[in-house]
Amino acid sequence: MKNLIVFLIPCFHLALTAQIPLFNLVIDQDNYWNGRARQVLEVDSFFYTISAFEAPGSFDTTTLLKINKYDLSVSWKKLDFFKGSKPKAILYRPDTKTLIVAGICFDGNDDVKSVDLFLAEFNLYTFDTLRVRKFGIPERGDYIQRVILTQDEGIAVAGYSFTLGQKSSIFLFKADSLWNQEYFNLYAQVPNRNHFGNSLIQTPDGGFFIVGNRRMDQDYFMDQAILLKVDSGGNFQFWKNILPVGNEYGLIAVGVKKKINGNYLAVGNKIVTTTGVAQDMQYWAFEFDSDGEVIWSDTYGGLPQGAQWESINLAPDGNYLVCGYLRENSHYVNDTLFKRQYGTIGKLNPEGELLWHRLYTNEPLNKHVDIFWNAIPTSDGGILCVGTTWGDSLTHQDVWAVKLDEWGCIEPGCEGPTGVEEVEAEPPAPVVYPNPFTHRLTFDLQRLEAGVLYRVSVYDAVGRLEWTSQSKGGALLEWKAENLKPGVYFYLIEKEGEGKVVQRGKAIKF
Repeated sequence: MKNLIVFLIPCFHLALTAQIPLFNLVIDQDNYWNGRARQVLEVDSFFYTISAFEAPGSFDTTTLLKINKYDLSVSWKKLDFFKGSKPKAILYRPDTKTLIVAGICFDGNDDVKSVDLFLAEFNLYTFDTLRVRKFGIPERGDYIQRVILTQDEGIAVAGYSFTLGQKSSIFLFKADSLWNQEYFNLYAQVPNRNHFGNSLIQTPDGGFFIVGNRRMDQDYFMDQAILLKVDSGGNFQFWKNILPVGNEYGLIAVGVKKKINGNYLAVGNKIVTTTGVAQDMQYWAFEFDSDGEVIWSDTYGGLPQGAQWESINLAPDGNYLVCGYLRENSHYVNDTLFKRQYGTIGKLNPEGELLWHRLYTNEPLNKHVDIFWNAIPTSDGGILCVGTTWGDSLTHQDVWAVKLDEWGCIEPGCEGPTGVEEVEAEPPAPVVYPNPFTHRLTFDLQRLEAGVLYRVSVYDAVGRLEWTSQSKGGALLEWKAENLKPGVYFYLIEKEGEGKVVQRGKAIKF
C-alpha cells in the first residue's frame, strides 16, 4: 500500500469531481509530532476529524481537520483556547449546521492533575467559533472517553476521574442544549479499585448504560468488564460485572451500540494467559439486554497477538463496523523476532459472526503505532477509517485516514497484508435513498423477488415506531417525513409473515 503524505495548507476547496473512492492518506501537520485522529464525520463534501498535534517543548493542541473528499485537500483550525488540550470526539448537529468538539484541557505540561473537559462549537462552513465551555471537578483529572448527543439535544460524556495517589471513578457528565451542566457524577463499585468508563449509550427511559472495566488488583491487565446503568437524572440504578473465567485474565469493554431488537452490542478485548501472567489479547464482542444480562459472548483472532477493537458503528446493511489494532508477537525477519502493528477493520453481524476482517499498516517493524480509532460508512457505499500511523523519526505519529470499499478493501481482492479470503457476494439488496434526506426517503424494492410481500418499518433513535408499510418486490415505497425533527432513524426491511430480515440500516434526516 503506497503512502500519500499531505502537508496541510490553510485554505478551503470546493468539490471538483467524483468522490475519491479509495485512498491511503497520511497527514503531517507542519512537521508536528504525535498526531492522532480519534473520530470522523462525513457532512456534505467533506470529512471532518480531530487530532492533537505537538512539537518538542510544546503542549498538545487540539486541531479540527477538514478533508475534501473529492480532491483530498486538507484545511484545519487550531483550538488554542487552552494552554494544552487533547480532543476525544467530534459531533454534528444537523439542526444548527454546527460541529461540536469535545476533549480534555489542562493549564500546564502535566496532563494528570486538574484536567477538565471542554466543549467547543463551530460553524460547519466557516469554522467560526460559536461557543466554548469548560467543566470539571476541582483538583481532579477528568478524562473523557466517549461523547454523545442526547434525546433532549444535550450532551452526555463518560470517562474516568481521579486525584493523585487515589483510585479512579467512572464519571458521567450531562449538559442541556444550552450547555448548562445538569450533573457531573462519580461512580465507584469498590472504593479501593480503579474504575474506567469507556463508552456510553442512552436508553429509551432517558438514562444511560456505561460500559468499561474495573481493575481487580494492582496488575495492569487484571480487569473485569462492568456495565453501569443510571437513570435520566444520573442516579445509580445497578452494576453488572462480567468476570474472567478459565484462562481469561482480564476483560475490557470499549464501545457499545444499540441493536434493533432493543438489546446492546459491545466490543473490546479479552486478555488471556497460558502461564499465569497476562500474555495475549483477543477481540471480544457480547450482547446484553436492558437488565445488563449477557445474552452471548465471543472472542476472535488467534494467538499469540495483542488486539483490541476501539469502536463500533452501524453499517447501512444492518451489520456493524468494528475497528482497532492488532500487534503480531511473532514476526520473523532473517531469523530475528520483530513485532508489527496493524490498523484493523472488520464487520460483525448482529448475532456476533465476524463476516470479514482486514489489516493495514504504513509503519516499519517495531514501531507499534498503527491503529484505527474510528470507522464509519460513507455516502458512496465505502468505509472511512481514521487513526494514527508512524510518521518518521521527527514527527513520530501522523494522522491517518484510509478510504476502503464496502468489503474493507483498498485494492481489488484485498491482496497484501490482510491474508483474509474474500466473502461471497451478498444477494441483491434494497436501495434506500437519498441518505441523508430532508423530506422524503425512498425504499427501492425493485431488486427484490417479485410477488413476495415485504414490510418496511422506520424507528426513531430510542426505538419508537414512526412509520410502517408493505409492498411486493419490484416496487417503490416512499416515507414522507417532512414533519419529523432532524436526527437519526433506523429502518428494517423484512419478509412479511416470515420475519426474515432482508436489510437493516440507518438514515439521517437534515
